[in-house]
Amino acid sequence: MEPRPADVTAVILAGGRSTRFGGDKALATWRGRPLVDHVLDRLPSERAGAVLVVRKEQAQDHRVRGRLTLVHDDPALHEGPLRGVIRGLAACRTPWAWVVACDQPLVSPALLLALRRTAAAADLAVIPAWGGRLHPLTGLYAVQCGPLLQECSAGGETSLVGALKKIGFRVFEEDDCRLWDRRGAGFLNINRPGQLALLEGDEP
Repeated sequence: MEPRPADVTAVILAGGRSTRFGGDKALATWRGRPLVDHVLDRLPSERAGAVLVVRKEQAQDHRVRGRLTLVHDDPALHEGPLRGVIRGLAACRTPWAWVVACDQPLVSPALLLALRRTAAAADLAVIPAWGGRLHPLTGLYAVQCGPLLQECSAGGETSLVGALKKIGFRVFEEDDCRLWDRRGAGFLNINRPGQLALLEGDEP
């Protein structure tokens, strides 16, 4: 089943401290435009909308992005992707959400669509595996799992993968990923400015 426009919201996480990068990675320039704009452009058009999760102090810098609903993450929760996912899912008005990071400018729209096509009604999340590890920031989440992740966080869990293991999820295996992102370029995330130059050779 192809996802309907009202079926999925895209959630982009941009609230990290980016200490290794030395600045707001979402606004880092590549090919003359901020990374977050590249991510937004590559999201499937078959979606209800897009949510950008940032820290409150970042909001002014991102306010001009009219194609995004801007929400603040919860500073009361432990820093990390888990709190961003919890806040992003809470802002969705659809049953499903794609969750991606702001520093993955080559994210594969075909892979995201494949995650949705293969999702079963009982799935709480469908998470790709690549290079021997899980990639929860290129995943599909049932919006109803948000409160369950919140419970995990309240119980002391600080890891997104740890929380997912507690609530249960389905793995989208690497062989399946290769059908839609042959070299796994969409999983490349930028942690240091020098890595931007490497993107040119990883274009899918």
